[in-house]
Amino acid sequence: RGTAVSYVEPDDKLVNVTTQSDGSGYLTFASGGTMKFSKAVTVTATAYTAGYDGVGTRTATGTTVHKGVAGARDYLLRYCGKYPAVDKRVFPLGSDLYVVAKGMEYGLTRAEDTGMKGPKIDLYMESYQECIQFGRRTGTVYLLED
Repeated sequence: RGTAVSYVEPDDKLVNVTTQSDGSGYLTFASGGTMKFSKAVTVTATAYTAGYDGVGTRTATGTTVHKGVAGARDYLLRYCGKYPAVDKRVFPLGSDLYVVAKGMEYGLTRAEDTGMKGPKIDLYMESYQECIQFGRRTGTVYLLED
């Protein structure tokens, strides 16, 4: 079944999702690691980057919108801590999330910014060109448990 982990390496890929009748479940990765989630939400995913079209560099929680360090999953977030914007009624601020968008495994992230309404997520990208390439996609966001 795998070993429960609090992070996965950025190149580790999701290979299976097991969902229980209550909507919770666990993610299994190629490494054999597993992560528990309390719910999975189908979302519309878009992308943003700092410094373009008036977008600042600070999130609603005060973190800087770039790859950085934050919270319990420090090891992974140090390498790919990209902070998405969410509706805090859907994903509470500070929540650890695993995001899969159509054609892209965005991976582990933390809800640190607001500005979205409903089941939507705005994913941080390093450049404007990446945002344009990403466009708007359907995705699934897994709300991870500690």
